[in-house]
This record gives sequence, structure tokens and C-alpha cells, in this order.
Amino acid sequence: MEKAWFFNSFGTSDVLYQKEVIYEEPLKDNEILIKVYACGINPIDAKIRNGSSFVSQKRLNTVPFPWTLGYDVAGIVQDAGPKSAFSKGDAVCGCAGYLDNPCGCATLVKCSDTYFTTVPNGVSLIQAAALPIAGVTALDISQSVSSSITGRILLSGATGGVGHILCRLFALQGYDVTALSSRDNFVHAYKAGACECLDYTEDLSFYEHKFDLVIDMLGGEIGKSLYRFIKAGGLFVTVPTYSKKEVIEYAKNFERVTATDVLAHVDKVKLAYLLNLMREQKLMINVSSVFAFDDLKRAHEQIESTHTVGKIVLKV
Repeated sequence: MEKAWFFNSFGTSDVLYQKEVIYEEPLKDNEILIKVYACGINPIDAKIRNGSSFVSQKRLNTVPFPWTLGYDVAGIVQDAGPKSAFSKGDAVCGCAGYLDNPCGCATLVKCSDTYFTTVPNGVSLIQAAALPIAGVTALDISQSVSSSITGRILLSGATGGVGHILCRLFALQGYDVTALSSRDNFVHAYKAGACECLDYTEDLSFYEHKFDLVIDMLGGEIGKSLYRFIKAGGLFVTVPTYSKKEVIEYAKNFERVTATDVLAHVDKVKLAYLLNLMREQKLMINVSSVFAFDDLKRAHEQIESTHTVGKIVLKV
């Protein structure tokens, strides 16, 4: 019996439930049917479930409950539409239902192949499932700021899902990254490629106005507090969508600071590029927790703790 996770209303992880799914209609031109091996869990999954995501608000008046959820998927193609780029037996990873109909948190997924690519030999399906949303977000950040980097980078959340991948991408480009994290996570930041680590619980007044680029992965009041580290004329990038307007507006309190945000755009070319880095062992995803498929509620509680190191994956 194939199963998927659903919810009927916004709320805590307690609103999640499983039920059987059956796909009887023939596949459309570029649709694929994927036997899921693993699903990646992202903060946006919990935000869609609790109603705070822009995706939730966009769907609220047009799509009736129950809703499925989950984007990141890795697995084996069971069937493919007549115009699909894939064939039965292909190992693939990507985003299911991206952007408005997340449906990857299931044992069997039927979706468009638009945001999928082949998983190369040497990359595990667990690692592949952890990649799509976080990896593309990190890649889009690195590409959007690369022409502006003239000196030191301060990266908050450097050991989180997006942060540790971004840290590695910057290191591969030869940039010096200072990671802002708890001392307990220094080992993970150095492993990701940081050249220096700062403990956010300590007095960091010495580092004020020392960085040319500051990247905020946490948003809100924490994001605002990071402005003190940037040089006049520097660039500040905030990533969380929930607070981007207020954090960017806060830049007006600082002389000659440019502030902006980055919204990731998933596509298969970016995924293929990142997977190739993984195949060459230049990029490794830190999968810190692997939950059983039946433990989605616990996985959501973990991602909502905001203290996750690396990525969380649901193993089917």
C-alpha cells in the first residue's frame, strides 16, 4: 500500500496524518511516477503546514484541503510519460510539485519531471534527497553575490541546511568565510570550509565593521543585530522570507550599506551542477538526522527547533 502525508488545517505537527494514495490515471506527457527512497525536510515544509509560508497564503483561497506537502525527493522512476526525459529504472532527485503543490512526502509520487535530474553514480539517494531546496538556495546566493565580494564574508547559520552548503560553495570559490555559530558547532563549520568561527554568545565587539559581506540566515531581530558587523559600503543579504522587508528596511539606520534578499529558483541545471560537485566529492551534504517515514511529526518538530545542524531526511 502506498501512502502520503496530508493535513486538513494549519497548525502544529499534530495536524499531519497519513492515508493511502492510488494513482490510476495514465501519466501525462512529462509526468513521472517515482518510488520514493527518501524525502528531504526543509523549514518551508513546516511553514506551509502552519500557514506562515507565502505558498500557504497563495493556495489558501484556491486549493481546498486536504493538502500534501514536501518538495525534496530522491528515488527510482517506476513509469514515465511519453515526453518525459526519464525512463523506468532511472535514479532521480528533485522537487515534487514545485512551487505551489508540494507532494513529495509520500512513498510513491506522481509529478512533473520539470524539476528533476538524474542522480549520478557515487551519490547516495539519502544525500540526493537532502540537496534540492537547500542546495539551490545556497547556489543562488553564492552566484548573486559573487561579483560583489571584495573581502571578508560573515555567514550566520553556517552549519544549518543552507548555510553549510553555502559555506562550502564559497570555499570552493576561494573566499574566506567567517562562520557565526555556537561553539559546539565549530567543528561542523570548519568541515564545511570556514576559515574562522565566532561564537555568537561571546563579546564580538572587536569584529564590528570588519566584514564586506554579511549573510543573514535567521532573519528577524537576529538578522538586524548582524548589521553591526558590516563595513560602510558593504553588502548585507537576508535569506528568510518571513522577515526580509523589515530586515532590509533596517539598513536605513546604517551609512552606505546595501541590503537585499535572495529567493531561490529551482531548476534541473542547477541541481545537476551540484550533484556533479557531490560526485567529485567537492561537496558533501551533512545529513544529521534520518527519520523513518512514519516519524514525520518528529522531523517537523526538529526542523522547527531552529537548532538543526545540516539536513534532516525522511527515509521511506
